[in-house]
Amino acid sequence: MGKLLQAFGIWYFLWVAGVAAQSLDSWLTVPSNKSALIVQISDMKGRALYVSDKSGSKLDGMLWESDLPLLQQYYLPAGDYELRLPTGDPATEAIKLTLKPGTYSYLNIVPPKDEKPAMVELTNWYGMIEATQAKIRDFANLGYEKEVRPPQDINPKDNTILFNTEPPFEIPIPKPPPPK
Repeated sequence: MGKLLQAFGIWYFLWVAGVAAQSLDSWLTVPSNKSALIVQISDMKGRALYVSDKSGSKLDGMLWESDLPLLQQYYLPAGDYELRLPTGDPATEAIKLTLKPGTYSYLNIVPPKDEKPAMVELTNWYGMIEATQAKIRDFANLGYEKEVRPPQDINPKDNTILFNTEPPFEIPIPKPPPPK
């Protein structure tokens, strides 16, 4: 069993290294019928990100080995979404977001650390494609050129996206309060 796990680890490393070599240039355009969500999460070196929908279906997953904050772009159908985040703070665990076709949204998550609360920054760039492209080029200047994967096309059921950074990769969906 140990050799099987070792072989899988080597395969996974080679797969991640291969897709990580993609250029940020693929991030500079958004399909006209989709919206782009750029996700950045701090303090992720050596940790995994698991992205799923409300039903638990996997939408994406990755192991991040860089000292830089995790950075990934997703293409989604336009619409209203709920993002469930790994902040540990009820005030920032669920974010509502409206995505418009052909636009970018940027989500920056800084998990809680050393008694500092979590921070979530959400920016929508509607009609500001040039400014967004400049931001993406800034990522390359920070050293991301060798780290990123191409944008991932995802389509979550019920327009809920769960981001988790801790095994076993489940984010509980709170149950509604009982009727009065």
